[in-house]
Amino acid sequence: IWVTDASDTIFYVNKGMEKIAGVPRAMIYGKNVIRDFSPGTIREFSKFYLKAKQEKQPTWYEVLVETQAGKQSWQNGWLIPRLQDSKFHGMVCTIRDITGRKQAEINLQDSMLKLREAVKVGKVGLWNWNLIDNSVDYSPEWKKQIGYEEHEISNTLNEWKARVHPDDVDRVIHEIRECINYRKKEYQTSYRFHHKTGYFIWMLATGSVYTDE
Repeated sequence: IWVTDASDTIFYVNKGMEKIAGVPRAMIYGKNVIRDFSPGTIREFSKFYLKAKQEKQPTWYEVLVETQAGKQSWQNGWLIPRLQDSKFHGMVCTIRDITGRKQAEINLQDSMLKLREAVKVGKVGLWNWNLIDNSVDYSPEWKKQIGYEEHEISNTLNEWKARVHPDDVDRVIHEIRECINYRKKEYQTSYRFHHKTGYFIWMLATGSVYTDE
């Protein structure tokens, strides 16, 4: 946390802010938030600061900055105007370093992009079942395998379940449930699947279970 006065000058810095900045608090005290930091530190952040100051309303921010120690850091928090007689009297800023989380998000996006490219090149159908909201993301390649265009299949589990052959559906669902319940690393099965043209085709399916633990 750091706090400014009515002239945007920092007069309070706590230990958490000192740790995030990577420099002693003495190097932060007395600095003007708008003028006294490098462009890499303040360029994006100042937009949120000035917005909160002008509107006199708490404002959420999330920015990539360069700390005074020269480190690239993703940060977020609240900018809370201090008011006196309805006039701007300074700002309270909470700061949280979220660099690790943002890097994990970037890595995940990169992995998903590479996976989708591999699926596209290999002409492999892919579908991802979200067990929390029961939605399913079917890849365009999966839809093409059974004769459908991108817009013809919705993101529901029933789109898959309704097309599994009646003689196979109970067995396949049982296998999937076992994989989920016992958290198996992967499963593999085969079943007949209804094609748009009206006949059944054999599908070989492999899958893995991912958890947030």
